[in-house]
Amino acid sequence: MTSLPLAGPLGWAASAVDWMAATGRGRLHLYEQPVVVDGAIPIVWGEEAGQAPPLYRRSCAPGAVVAELPEGTVIGPGGAVVTSDGCVLADQIAAVDRAPARHRVWRGSSRAPVHLPGTAAVVAATGGPGGPFGSFLTDTLPRLQLIRDAGIEPDHWIVSGAEQPWHREGLDAAGIDPDAVHLTRWDRPVRAERLIVPSRPGPGPVIAPWARQRLRRLLHAPDRRGTERLLLSSTAAPEHQLVNEPVLAALLADFGFTRVVLEHHHFAEQVKLIGQARCIVATRSAALTHLLHAPAGGTVVEIAPGTGGGPDIGAIAAVADWEHYIVPAAIADPPDDLDPAIEALAVAPGAVLGALAQTLPGIRMRPPRPAAGARLRHPAARRPEPTTAEGPARA
Repeated sequence: MTSLPLAGPLGWAASAVDWMAATGRGRLHLYEQPVVVDGAIPIVWGEEAGQAPPLYRRSCAPGAVVAELPEGTVIGPGGAVVTSDGCVLADQIAAVDRAPARHRVWRGSSRAPVHLPGTAAVVAATGGPGGPFGSFLTDTLPRLQLIRDAGIEPDHWIVSGAEQPWHREGLDAAGIDPDAVHLTRWDRPVRAERLIVPSRPGPGPVIAPWARQRLRRLLHAPDRRGTERLLLSSTAAPEHQLVNEPVLAALLADFGFTRVVLEHHHFAEQVKLIGQARCIVATRSAALTHLLHAPAGGTVVEIAPGTGGGPDIGAIAAVADWEHYIVPAAIADPPDDLDPAIEALAVAPGAVLGALAQTLPGIRMRPPRPAAGARLRHPAARRPEPTTAEGPARA
């Protein structure tokens, strides 16, 4: 028998709940009301202090929903869901600045779907804050726990493919059997006999509080705030590298900061390190999405590249109840051995200390000075663009 390509969908439904109400099919396993989320205002420290109004001040975060659909199909790495009668679930593909009608799911797939018997759950996710790693941490893992909270342990888990150690390590930490994992790609659609569809914590930079609650439960995150002061090194970051990081590290070491290359640690070790932190200084990267599971009450100083982009750490810091400072970085001359795809940055160490002095005892405030020869551009001068960072991956 010849396998036929998967045709594009016929139409759309706003959500699984709407589709079930309209068709009388499916089953609702869990429902929690949406909530209003107020975004905290990050404090910009440095020469351009006070010039970073948040992009989103108030949002309606999605409620926690777990629905079961008969004969559902999943297309693409982002986990687009198509019902048995050809309706795309719009809330599963929604993203800020991109209408559902422009999504690639409408083209269908050149391949016939892989059929999965029994119950399968879709937790595939891309396009969230922090690229693949950030989406995995803020979307895939919280939804996995949400499904378990509904009393469901599926026969199959449909996830996005990622050729990085953190992907397998994170699923191991969640107790997922590797044989139960099925990767979905554009050329590998999946059709399940019964498809479990959990709501997403987004869209875009919005993070629903239930995502933090579920992620912390899944990772057994500590309740008590840690005491460690960490400088997350940018030396293994895929997008930005702080060229004067050794100077900053030496200065912060006098105030009890430990320099850590998070990407060189196993996923479980990354979780433990962040769970022990009281204060974190880091260049903007997907690694900061770890704040979603950190105990409340910490301080993060984000060194933000002047070109903007990157994960929206402000939304994550707000839902995690972390005080958030932004110190603008400047474009710097790259070292000869730096990959041309990586942007070289420099930061005024005094500006970092000035931000830290607002919340940490024993740190003297120093007047901020721009790095020599730097061109300061504020990260909020442009609307954030989607990041393509691959996220922390051990070398």
